[in-house]
Amino acid sequence: MFLGKIVVKPSLPMGWDKRRIEVGETPLYRMPELFSLKINHGGKWSESAYTGGFEAWFDYVDKDFMSFFEIDEMVKEL
Repeated sequence: MFLGKIVVKPSLPMGWDKRRIEVGETPLYRMPELFSLKINHGGKWSESAYTGGFEAWFDYVDKDFMSFFEIDEMVKEL
């Protein structure tokens, strides 16, 4: 939720939120433990680069609760 330029962390069961395409901007976090994570998917690896595909952004990721299991849940939303 945006209150002017201040971002309030939504009360989500997982703590993070998949960004809607129409939002398009990274939130301005007032809590240093929160960050945004970009996951590229659906493309292909060439000799030295990942090309094509899509990108998905997850906002309100908490560094203190980030784990393999959290990433697994994010991937399920792609």
